Amino acid sequence: MDILAATGVAFIACGMIGENTGHIKRTDAMALFAVGSSLLTIGRIVQGDFLWAAFDGALTAFCLYSWWSNGGGDDTKRRLKKAAKKFQPTRRTAPVGGV
Repeated sequence: MDILAATGVAFIACGMIGENTGHIKRTDAMALFAVGSSLLTIGRIVQGDFLWAAFDGALTAFCLYSWWSNGGGDDTKRRLKKAAKKFQPTRRTAPVGGV
């Protein structure tokens, strides 16, 4: 087992233990699962095991979707909306060419 796989399994184990003991919320556990499974995906790609890499990639996508849709990305969404408010559209007309 390489270092990426070991670290990925450690993140997943921390998420499982933390959620089952009640120390972290479900959304935080899903974030840990996503980080762990993405590390597993990278490790599998490096090893050349593309079938399991595809499975781990799908698991990463599911975990990220679950994290984002259950409120895990609320702070990110709020920061993006705040940054977007700074950019106000300005209507500009084309310059009139005169002599």
